[in-house]
Amino acid sequence: MLPKLDDLICSVTNLKPDVCICTETWIDDAILDSYLNIPLYEVLRDDRNRNGGGVCVWCNACLNPTVQYVDDKPERVNAVWFTIYDFIIGALYVPPDVSAMIETQNYLVNTCDALQSNYPEFHIAICGDFNSMNCDELCAQLDLFDAVVLPTRNLNKLDHILISNSLATAYKNAENLPPLMSSLTNSGVASDHHTLHLKPVKISIGLLTIPSFTEFLISESQKFLRQEITYKVLIFVLCTIPLM
Repeated sequence: MLPKLDDLICSVTNLKPDVCICTETWIDDAILDSYLNIPLYEVLRDDRNRNGGGVCVWCNACLNPTVQYVDDKPERVNAVWFTIYDFIIGALYVPPDVSAMIETQNYLVNTCDALQSNYPEFHIAICGDFNSMNCDELCAQLDLFDAVVLPTRNLNKLDHILISNSLATAYKNAENLPPLMSSLTNSGVASDHHTLHLKPVKISIGLLTIPSFTEFLISESQKFLRQEITYKVLIFVLCTIPLM
């Protein structure tokens, strides 16, 4: 992620998302939050190491995200769970290890069930790099739909934005944007995943003083969500950024 951090900051500045989520960050705790700082954003992260994996979330600080701590996370899976308004949001990186897919799917279902027992009226959004996981089964179990329809890496759809079916009519399909580029001198190396951008069908401004829309950036894809009850909008951006 670090060589592409400048391009990431430019994307956040231009798109003005409420939440930015990146996967495959390839960092560890030696990299301080202050180094990853984007003004007006709060950083949430789950690192693996500098050889792979990792999830990092930038959330508009005015939205007051609440981190949800979850037990029994499978080995090598990275995840950040938090709530905003009436949304349960999971930022996820699943490694390309087929043997761990069933365990990871069970973890996601159990986690969402546990969080919804605390927040029964909340919508769900799970965004990230799922690699070869069968998201159709996950969507069926959790009553979600996949807003990503186009391939995100070559001819494969590895990155997904899974949202509660209760919001299915509120969003267009996710748009593929160019991959993030490295700022290293003479490098010119881009991520091998597209950035995804998911926009709502329309944005309805309520009579509230709090922001009427939010955005989430995740490595290699972008997403937008609409919150029905108060007419607020959550905009999701998803990106996968291998450190190259």
